Amino acid sequence: RQLLVKGDGDTFLYTADLKTEDSLLFSGAKPVSCDTLLIESTYGLPRFSFPKRQEVYDEIASWVKAELVKGCVVLGGYQLGKAQELIKVLNEKLGVAPLVSADIAEVCAVYKKHGIALDYVRSDSSEGASAFNGGFVAVLPQNKVNSKLAAGLSAQYGKRFSTAVATGWASNPTWGFDVD
Repeated sequence: RQLLVKGDGDTFLYTADLKTEDSLLFSGAKPVSCDTLLIESTYGLPRFSFPKRQEVYDEIASWVKAELVKGCVVLGGYQLGKAQELIKVLNEKLGVAPLVSADIAEVCAVYKKHGIALDYVRSDSSEGASAFNGGFVAVLPQNKVNSKLAAGLSAQYGKRFSTAVATGWASNPTWGFDVD
């Protein structure tokens, strides 16, 4: 969303982070003509130059596919937005319906209500409980995904668990993430 204010012959546009490139979920933002632009930008510094989304999608799918051969995979993303994009990548690139936490499932239900198809399994459902017996991919809130979680799951289920988070902050070498 963007806020455009018109008055006294001038236009002012406020926006938070935006993407002009299409994603698997949404069309990219379209430029809006204005006199003054204010952007609240998480990755506004020039050092944050990201690859094309399609390349990232392919890299995620390739990594998940390789790790599934070894055991289970747990991906972390923000509950709103990134988690749904991860689910869509898994659906379209690998034909996988991941296990998701209840809080992520609630956000996914809103996406579905607005016509965005996402295939997932709630981890707290009977189908979710049976999925723990085989190899699976899960999408959880980013702050819950780390080596401690992987070690606990591995001890509980007797399988190897690989972890990753989807965030632009991973491009910063000084920002440490406790994941594979």
